[in-house]
Amino acid sequence: MDTIEDDDEARYLASLASQILGIRRPQAERLAERFVRELPGSDWERFLRWISDGSPVRPSSPTRPQPIR
Repeated sequence: MDTIEDDDEARYLASLASQILGIRRPQAERLAERFVRELPGSDWERFLRWISDGSPVRPSSPTRPQPIR
């Protein structure tokens, strides 16, 4: 990230996404960093809506079930 403030904001947003939406922490951190980079100055509510509405968390195509071995 470019600044300490961006890093702090990304960590805070990742924590929220992890706690509120149940997203795994590493994935939440990547999403938060991307959000802060692409939409600077946005708030946490917009971040949660961005994840929920934009679906960056969900796979774009359905995954096939893996056979049980």
